Amino acid sequence: MFQYRYPMMCYMMHIFQKKQTETYVRQAAALFFYQKSGVSLGYCAEIANMSKPDFIRLLSENGISIFNLENDEELSEDTANA
Repeated sequence: MFQYRYPMMCYMMHIFQKKQTETYVRQAAALFFYQKSGVSLGYCAEIANMSKPDFIRLLSENGISIFNLENDEELSEDTANA
């Protein structure tokens, strides 16, 4: 009977790609929940399996602000009260 041996390198690439895919999906879900559902930054960082500073960096890399200001007037008001 013919038996195919899965080369170790192929196996390792499969494991790596699986982990890479899991990381991507977790980060994409966390970004979506943060931006669209109002889920907290801390919980989204947990979903993404990242620290809060790393998740904030991920938000920045994807053009998502951590400040939820509706308009320039609100920004001016917050700055004046700081």
